[in-house]
Amino acid sequence: MKNLRTRMFPMMLLTMLIVTPSSLLADQQEAEGEHRAALVSKATIPIEDAIQVAREQFDVTVIEAELEEEDGKTVWEIELVTKDGKIMEVHVDAITGEVLEIEEEQETENAGQNEDKN
Repeated sequence: MKNLRTRMFPMMLLTMLIVTPSSLLADQQEAEGEHRAALVSKATIPIEDAIQVAREQFDVTVIEAELEEEDGKTVWEIELVTKDGKIMEVHVDAITGEVLEIEEEQETENAGQNEDKN
């Protein structure tokens, strides 16, 4: 009987190591999905309207738009590129449609440079 337990222990341990992370990941994904659904239910301004508000600020092309929660507010975060190549982010309140913040994305010091200078 002791020999059986000795042989079963590694199998049980392996099963726990495989099943536990995948179930934790599933729980995390479910929680993220619930959080996303709660954000969407709060947003009264559709994404199209938020994008239009951002376009009114600049002559731009929209790269990406996503719903976020910032400082307790539901916000459309819209990433844009201007005609002169600047990357901008416009934060639009998803309930009121008010522009909360406009920021220019800063490029890193070495962006676009080849670091291998042979």
